[in-house]
Amino acid sequence: MRRIAGVLLLISAVAAAINLFVGKETTGEGAVAFMSAVLYLLAPFSITRSLVFRREIDVQTVLGAIDIYLLVGMLFAFIYRFLGVVQPSAFFGAAGDGKFPQDLFFSFTTLTTTGYGNLVPAGNPGQTFAVAEMLIGQLFLVTAVAKVINAYTPGRRPISGSGQNPAGENPGGEGP
Repeated sequence: MRRIAGVLLLISAVAAAINLFVGKETTGEGAVAFMSAVLYLLAPFSITRSLVFRREIDVQTVLGAIDIYLLVGMLFAFIYRFLGVVQPSAFFGAAGDGKFPQDLFFSFTTLTTTGYGNLVPAGNPGQTFAVAEMLIGQLFLVTAVAKVINAYTPGRRPISGSGQNPAGENPGGEGP
């Protein structure tokens, strides 16, 4: 998986550099968006694999779950960018194809199911991906992130040997 990601990253970097100097018409903005989407698809699996093998739920586990959520939003933003470039009609209908910041905004308002309504995919496959993103966003929050947060216990110290009973009172009346 690392080799595939490395090759895609290299190809994306070269295509982005060429696009910077040549322009959209002669290079593959769609190819860059597609390869970026693939990279953002691979990254959550690597993080998930690392989190599954952790022995304890700590701050890194919580941040890992949040990272996966954010990477999913970025993944869909690149999917929308790719669709905006390759499909014959404008992705957002009368609002046009938009730029990457609009795709990113649309992706996260969809992932969180906020949906302001100012950007809406004009047809399929954009609408289908938007529905998939809504479902993934909600299911991920109510299952994975909620489970991690529920299991996370910040700052818990062992009680044995502390000289305090479980209620936190010092039975001898002396200082710590």
